[in-house]
Amino acid sequence: MGWVFFSSRQSPINMKPISQLSGVKAQCKWGFWSVCLTSCLLALNGCALMSDKKADSSSNPVEAKNVPQDDVQANVNNPNQSLDALDLNAQTMFQIMAAELLVKRGQPKAAFEAYYPIAEQLRTPELAERTFQMAMVTYDIANIDKATQLWKTISPQSASVWKASYLLSLRQGKVEKALQEWQTYRQYSDLDLPADLIETATKVSATAAKEFGLPFMQALTSKYADEWIAFYSLGVVSTAYQNPEIGIEALQTAKQMMYKADSDTSESVIYSLLSKLYLSVTPPQKGVDALKPYVKKNPTDLLVQERLARIEVQAKLYEDAEKRYEYIIKNEPKAYSSQFALALLQMERKAYESSEKNLRAVLQNEGYQSIAYYYLGVLYQETDDYEKAKAHFLQVDSPSYLFDAQLHLAEIAYLQGNKKEAMDALATIKPQTNKNHIKLLRAKAIFAANENRLSKSIALYSQALQIEPDNVDLLKAQSLLLYNAKRYEEYESVLMKAIKIQPNDSSLLNALGYFYAEQNVKLDKAYELLTQALKIEPNSFYILDSMGWYYYQKGDFKTALEYLEKSFSLNQDVEVFLHLVKAYWANGEMQRAKQLWQKYQQNFDGNHQVQNIIKDLENTL
Repeated sequence: MGWVFFSSRQSPINMKPISQLSGVKAQCKWGFWSVCLTSCLLALNGCALMSDKKADSSSNPVEAKNVPQDDVQANVNNPNQSLDALDLNAQTMFQIMAAELLVKRGQPKAAFEAYYPIAEQLRTPELAERTFQMAMVTYDIANIDKATQLWKTISPQSASVWKASYLLSLRQGKVEKALQEWQTYRQYSDLDLPADLIETATKVSATAAKEFGLPFMQALTSKYADEWIAFYSLGVVSTAYQNPEIGIEALQTAKQMMYKADSDTSESVIYSLLSKLYLSVTPPQKGVDALKPYVKKNPTDLLVQERLARIEVQAKLYEDAEKRYEYIIKNEPKAYSSQFALALLQMERKAYESSEKNLRAVLQNEGYQSIAYYYLGVLYQETDDYEKAKAHFLQVDSPSYLFDAQLHLAEIAYLQGNKKEAMDALATIKPQTNKNHIKLLRAKAIFAANENRLSKSIALYSQALQIEPDNVDLLKAQSLLLYNAKRYEEYESVLMKAIKIQPNDSSLLNALGYFYAEQNVKLDKAYELLTQALKIEPNSFYILDSMGWYYYQKGDFKTALEYLEKSFSLNQDVEVFLHLVKAYWANGEMQRAKQLWQKYQQNFDGNHQVQNIIKDLENTL
């Protein structure tokens, strides 16, 4: 994590030289000396400044003992006077210039070692600050601490030094000390409290680790609990640390406390953070419920509208999300990210014509061309237009999508029956990252599964999982193969591992819960898993079907029918249809089972099990 002490300034290595930090008097001096000293330095034979090696204290031309005593004596009675108040002699000016040349040569450690003894002897605020800047660029905690302490003794009433001090303490995990130093900083700060709290939140989240920064801001919020901006600042830090639990509560408190005069200007800022936090909240419906009233009142806040659309996608409210994206694009035609998201959503919903139109619109923006070519290739592949798909994949040149495009080209060759060409294509692809290595193994696993070489496919997924053991997508894919191979113990084990990693993944909970129900084992555990899954997705047809089948196995056919009927009303899936027919039959409603079969059996004309279900049930009588 980088150090961010002075956001309004450049990186220390590129900061203005000390000559520009000093007053007019020093600038005038540098006009003469810079020319003379540069010429002299270039002429020095074997000087450390001209060496390509990093300078150290033994080769450094600037040492504490070499600081002229007349310059030291000039400042001994007034250690806080500024550099431009001193009448520096040529040797001191030379040493400062030498340190600055080390900066320009990209040797911050040597520059710090050169500056520190000068600052320690002359004790001017400018030199102390410059020494601190050099320490910062070394990224050496010891150097930074040393420079901070020196600066603090020279400029004890400087807000900047106390800001650096509390951030350094926080970086080191000294929360209580940081809080004390922050209070001292406040004594000298020119900012009012609200501005200071907001700036502090920004600095802390960019500088300190979560385990230190969060309790620090919570302590400040408790101290200033009558200030809504304190809760807002806690929300800023919580957003940066991706902690929605604390952040949402803090922002809701800030919203309630906000003065009427501030509400018109500040509410949008609060909802900007809230919408970002709700993106990671489970279940996503919470975010939908929290943000909808705001966007209804503030429809032109397109940032919150866009995030709400993403949350609606997470909540599987696809129609709502699609309408929201269309509203955003209508009001901001150059909202390419929203148009691209809409295109992907439409592709997911198999609205290929609309998706193609939006992808082609996005294609007009140069920054989106490669990704648009890639997803147009995906679209044409999904619609079996392989020649168009290949043409678009070949247009992809972005490193982010090139590897995936090559995998798709191999897949198309495989689908067109050119298996050798496909395998040769995979063999020529060289993954440069673990992520791409996993993708390549997965592609090979898919090809093997299509050829019914399940053991080979499972083994390839195992190789991928050796690279990334907690990859839930890989575990899901492997579990399906294990199920199809009837390796049920391994199937159960893999699902349990995946659930341990993602305990709120409704698809995993349903898969294991349904497996227990289907096998008629561990039914209590099945009920626990399916109940948890339904809390996350109460209107999921496949989870409702699983719960219906659980009650079927328990012999509670009436309750089973309640779940199965609701499931079938949401999606006329073949598996749900078969379960519903069996449940009616088991509940003694044979005629209703036959009527249902008569009404829908033509929808599943190619399914042998559907066509024979009534005959099979009659044979059980």
